[in-house]
Amino acid sequence: MMMMMFLCSLILLQCLSLVYSFSSSSSSVVVYGTGPKELTLLTSKIAAREGIDTSCICDESQALRYRRLMYGDEYAQAGVDVDGNAKPVTEGEDIGAALKKAKCLILACYESSVTEETVRTFLKYTGDDFNKIVLMSKIGVTKAKPSLFGIGGGDAKMLEQETFLRKIAQEKNADLSIVRAGTVKGGGPGKGDWGLDRSFYNTILDLLESRITEYYDEFTLGAECSLGDTIDPPNPVSQFSSKSTFEPRKEEVSRTVFAAATVAASLYDKPIDFTVSSAKATELPTTEEWNSLLDGLN
Repeated sequence: MMMMMFLCSLILLQCLSLVYSFSSSSSSVVVYGTGPKELTLLTSKIAAREGIDTSCICDESQALRYRRLMYGDEYAQAGVDVDGNAKPVTEGEDIGAALKKAKCLILACYESSVTEETVRTFLKYTGDDFNKIVLMSKIGVTKAKPSLFGIGGGDAKMLEQETFLRKIAQEKNADLSIVRAGTVKGGGPGKGDWGLDRSFYNTILDLLESRITEYYDEFTLGAECSLGDTIDPPNPVSQFSSKSTFEPRKEEVSRTVFAAATVAASLYDKPIDFTVSSAKATELPTTEEWNSLLDGLN
């Protein structure tokens, strides 16, 4: 049902012939995700907190939950998006208006790939100021190979995604940046308001995972960056053993840090492909610190 409603929005987008007026002086971004939703919401919330006019595309049935996870139940029940906060957009006309003024499209596709048709549909409605696509992806994707009998697995599909996004970006005369991460943890507010609303913790049913998530949000908010896709994904044994720790590992990162790195890439003045890893810290890197990290990769 949700997929059908989203497809209806895409069809409506293709039928729109409206002309939208907007100010090109302000930065604007549209976020669309294929999963997990936490990355879409974190990226949207952090982008808005950086002063970027931010819209996140979702199905109408998801809008209430999106607002709740970003800003709490009282805000969600009010159903009114406050200036300076990320805005869920569900209707074709609203999606078209958001795309028309967007300078950047962020694709939160960490778990599964977006279709080329969907991206081309979105970009059809962008305006003259549009100049960048930022993809959230996984480590190891560039090493993916088709499985036996030529049937591609999930990572192979994500590699295909990177290929067609490069082609689309070139056709659009836009930059393509890719931010990669390994296993993701955390994502809540921690001791401040770094990530999602505290209600996010209530969605985690496993007691150990819930505790590690909160510790991660308190003590593992730092970042280390490496150019390209050079870190190997963790093997199953290593991944299992790391479930009970919030110590930083190069093949892991906070969901919040991953989202913040993506926003930093959207604001960076050149295209970049890098992997973000965890580091000990009780606060997120500042904008200046992100710029310094990314400058160090060039």
